[in-house]
Amino acid sequence: GDGWMLRLALTNTVEYLGLQGQLDMARALLLQWPQTPGTPGIRETVHHLYTDGELRMREGDLDGARRMCTEAFDLAEATGHTDHQMNCLRRLAEIAERAGDLVAALHNFKRYHDSYRRNEGEQARRRAQAAQIHFESQHHRAEAARLAAEVLRDPLTGIANRRALEQQLQAVAGEPHSIAIVD
Repeated sequence: GDGWMLRLALTNTVEYLGLQGQLDMARALLLQWPQTPGTPGIRETVHHLYTDGELRMREGDLDGARRMCTEAFDLAEATGHTDHQMNCLRRLAEIAERAGDLVAALHNFKRYHDSYRRNEGEQARRRAQAAQIHFESQHHRAEAARLAAEVLRDPLTGIANRRALEQQLQAVAGEPHSIAIVD
C-alpha cells in the first residue's frame, strides 16, 4: 500500500528488466506506474520519465527516448536534483550515441561528467559535515560527563559531596542500611 515504495520498485525493476532484454515485461510493469496509490513527487516523476526514456531507447524509439529523458532532465534541473540530472544526461548521451549523433553524445557525456563531479563534491562535503557533527557530539558528551562527575565532588578535596551522598542514599532506599558520618 506504500505508493512511493511501489513506484520506486516498479521503475527499478523496469530498468533491470530492460538491461536483461525483457522489454515486453518491462513495458507492462511501467504501465502500472500511474495507477499506484498516492500522488508521485517530483523525484519519482523524474525517475519514471528517464526510466521510460531508457526503455524506449532499448525498444528502438530513439526520438521518444530523447523526448522523455529531456523532459526528465528539465524537471530535475529546475528542482536542483543533481543525482537525477546525472541519470538523465547519461541516458541522453547513450541515446545520441545510438542515433549516431556523436557530437550530441559527447556534449551530454561532458555535462554528465560535470554533474557527477559536482555531486561527488557535494556528497564529500556532506560526509565531512556529518563527521564534524559526530566529533562535536562526542566532545560535548565527554564534557557533559566530566561536568556531571565534577558536580558530585568537592573541588578542593575531591571527596564526594552532599549531592553524591543523596544519590547513594536514593540507590539504597527501601533496603536496610547503616550510615556513619565522620568529620
